[in-house]
Amino acid sequence: MHILRFSTMLSLIICLSGSLLAQELDWAFLIGGSGGHDQANGVATDIGNNVYVTGCFRGIVDFDPNLSGEMNLTSNGAQDIYLAKYNTSGELTWAFGVGSALTNTHGDIGEGIALD
Repeated sequence: MHILRFSTMLSLIICLSGSLLAQELDWAFLIGGSGGHDQANGVATDIGNNVYVTGCFRGIVDFDPNLSGEMNLTSNGAQDIYLAKYNTSGELTWAFGVGSALTNTHGDIGEGIALD
């Protein structure tokens, strides 16, 4: 049974690796801020290949990857949820934060995102 699982898993990895190697990275960037705890927990794309990202942040974070632009969000409490949209070129379309002003908890976390 363990041999079957291992060989099935290995076959799956080999099949996936062939299609993954054919992919090309279009863009990537780092987003972070002054609060020390910023993370992405969910990523989704729409039919136009725009990218939506959700997660959590503390303090002030600039969600605009363009060095000449700025889109700062400031958390209300310990940690807030963010939702950001980037176009197919990786340029910020919009971003907003949501969260409570409570500071004695772990805060609010965007766990995932789904589009239809």
